[in-house]
Amino acid sequence: MEFRRVLDANDFKEKSVEEEALKKDNVSTEEVTNLRVINPKVKELAEIFTMVEEQMEWEKIKNQMNVEEAATMIKSLESVIKLQEKLIKEAESQEENRERDEKI
Repeated sequence: MEFRRVLDANDFKEKSVEEEALKKDNVSTEEVTNLRVINPKVKELAEIFTMVEEQMEWEKIKNQMNVEEAATMIKSLESVIKLQEKLIKEAESQEENRERDEKI
């Protein structure tokens, strides 16, 4: 994700801010959050980047959980199907035995 922004180094009162980092066209989330800036707009932007990044991480976690839940459900359904097939075979076998016994 790239955001274009224009910042003027004179807007910042704290000298520890690296001017070169602020002049770049594309600033990463980490760079924005790591800069110690007094300007409230930049602080707000850093907070928004951090929230979006955290939200994206939660989305990844939720998606992974959904995939894992789906895999577990599929395994459970496969077990149920195998059990059902086994019970059908047993019932057919018992029916065949009963028919054979009736003929005798």
